Parts: sequence; C-alpha cells; structure tokens
Amino acid sequence: MASPTADVVRDALSQVASPGGGQNIIAAEIVKQVSVVGGKVTFALEIDPKFAELFEPVRAEAERIVGALPGVEQVSAVLTAHSDAPAPQAPPKAPAQPHRHAGAGRGR
Repeated sequence: MASPTADVVRDALSQVASPGGGQNIIAAEIVKQVSVVGGKVTFALEIDPKFAELFEPVRAEAERIVGALPGVEQVSAVLTAHSDAPAPQAPPKAPAQPHRHAGAGRGR
C-alpha cells in the first residue's frame, strides 16, 4: 500500500482541535515539519513551552489520527518549544590576525 503524501497528513491533522483556540492545529499553524518517508510519518507541534502539559493529549490524538491513515506504519509527533522572544545573538568575532611564521620578518 502506498504511503500518504504530506498534504494527506495535513488534511488528517486538520481534524485535531487546538486547545482553547476554536481552530484546528493546522489552521492555528502549530504543525511544522511534516515528513513522510515510506510508511513513516513525523511532524512537530510548535507550542509555547508553558502549554506543554495542555498539548500532550493533542499530540497523542494527532498521532492516533495519522496512524489510522492507509499506508502509515509508524508515526512520531513531538512537541517543540516556540517563543516570541528573539534568539540570543552571538557576540561579534574579532577580526582574524595574519599568521606569522616563526622567524618571519627578522631580516636574516
């Protein structure tokens, strides 16, 4: 049996309600990185970390619904953190200094 496409998986996931939002998890743009390789489907639910406990049943329901699709042999859904805070910036690097070989410039 052929495995489903990523679009079929997204359509199935549109049946899963987002807690408290009145939308499904596709419309709420929570589902990220849908991958289908053979019969293995993986995806992430990107959420605010403070709502992780609330979204665990949503993750389980999403896995159950996708696992029921024809051709799906294995499903893995993960909760991943999302924050509106900007990512920390790395400090600027010092400019590279020219490398001098031992004895260079000693006028022998």
